[in-house]
Amino acid sequence: ELLREPEFLAGDTTTAYLTEHRPGLLAAARPDPDTVDLAAALAVVHRTEHDRAHAPVLATLPAGFTNAATFPVQHTFRVAPVQPDDGADGQLTVRLRAQRDGSHRVTVHLGLPAGQLDDARARSDLTLTVHAVDRHHLDVEVAGVRRRAQVLTEADGPTQVAVDGRRVELRPVPRFAAGAAELPQGATLAPMPGTVVDVAVALGDTVAAGQRLVTVEAMKMEHRVTAALPGTVAHVAVDAGQQVDTDDVLVVVEPAGA
Repeated sequence: ELLREPEFLAGDTTTAYLTEHRPGLLAAARPDPDTVDLAAALAVVHRTEHDRAHAPVLATLPAGFTNAATFPVQHTFRVAPVQPDDGADGQLTVRLRAQRDGSHRVTVHLGLPAGQLDDARARSDLTLTVHAVDRHHLDVEVAGVRRRAQVLTEADGPTQVAVDGRRVELRPVPRFAAGAAELPQGATLAPMPGTVVDVAVALGDTVAAGQRLVTVEAMKMEHRVTAALPGTVAHVAVDAGQQVDTDDVLVVVEPAGA
């Protein structure tokens, strides 16, 4: 449509051309909620089937299988751009359940509360039958309609899904917080669960690399926790006699020259 417009053909364009002349064209280019949900379902089915096809063992088992039950495979994405129906942050949770006939039941949830297991409150509930899958494509049947989608996933990046002439970008949300990224610089962690026997430093002390900071008793053995780098003790998080878990912060040493 754009390439046929007289103003565009005449070269009478600026960077504000679309917003000034054809704001409806921009809105039409954005995927509607049904397309977003379909794209999210396709992304999860593609990943599940691709992983199964390349599994070194037990590739015939359905996704989420255990010897007690089959649990849903769950992924969470943020959608770009965010649509009004996607909520403030555009976050979708997608659950995939393998069916006995080989198809996949996929539910898409908006703003899923932690611990909610009720798929009846899903925004979309789709059944997908896979006909073919390769590295970048998926051939599926959804509600009696055969569709072929392109699925491109970047390493540790977004997934681009092209289906029905629309393209949807899905950014995966990690299931678990990256705890190491949230630690203060110079944090020294407990190597295992145990009891703090002795704290050898105090706030403001200057320490050398390898100097003992804390002693932790675990499994009837004493473990010396030492400074990785020279610096100044900026925080002491534990006291003698205190119980700690693995990766609890014991002492924070501000590196020399920081």
